Amino acid sequence: MQTPAKGQSVAILSFLHNVNYGSILQAYALQQVLLGLGCDPCHLNYQPDAREKTLNLLAHQNSPALLLEGAQKRSLARREPAAGRKKAEIARFMKANLRLTAPLHNRQALARAAAAFDTVLCGSDQIWSPTWLNTAYYLDFVAAGRHRVAYAPSLGVQRLPPAHKRAAIRRALAGFRWVSVREESGRQVLRRITRREDIAVVLDPVCLLPAEHWLRIASPAPRQRPY
Repeated sequence: MQTPAKGQSVAILSFLHNVNYGSILQAYALQQVLLGLGCDPCHLNYQPDAREKTLNLLAHQNSPALLLEGAQKRSLARREPAAGRKKAEIARFMKANLRLTAPLHNRQALARAAAAFDTVLCGSDQIWSPTWLNTAYYLDFVAAGRHRVAYAPSLGVQRLPPAHKRAAIRRALAGFRWVSVREESGRQVLRRITRREDIAVVLDPVCLLPAEHWLRIASPAPRQRPY
């Protein structure tokens, strides 16, 4: 990987608000790895509002069912105590452990925030899924000529997406200095879309931190067996 230079400020864009343990742990791990490289990382706190979500759905012809699914999940979290506790614990962890910008609700806010950083990096999770394509996660808001890097995003699919989505992905990736993905299947899909042969397959950032790091920050297990 062509890592950012020591001392550089790095904006990270990934999933932060889908109430998923894996999403938050990979975001934390990527931040810690960059700190270890001597960089100054910060997560772009992207929380698309209703207008942004609707515009993105129309622009990329995503299924309206995705918006309904998101509303159902939020409704469940309000009604189910366990879901509410999970959301609260993730929020607590983020507040204590993640470097975050102010909330950013649309591409214009993302562009203004990203302009303050030397490098903008999109990383891990299924942020490149063509099923719910959002080219903000391909950093299409970053000004031309700025350093754009992808570390281990996942597409979550093994087949080529429809032609209009292939075209959007191809345009968005044209300005990237370095591209990597999390799975071999993702590399093959992107190679067919972009004709780039320099796409690497790399580890999820969670696996870049040693076990000792995770044990140090983990709470004691509430029980040993059965899990």
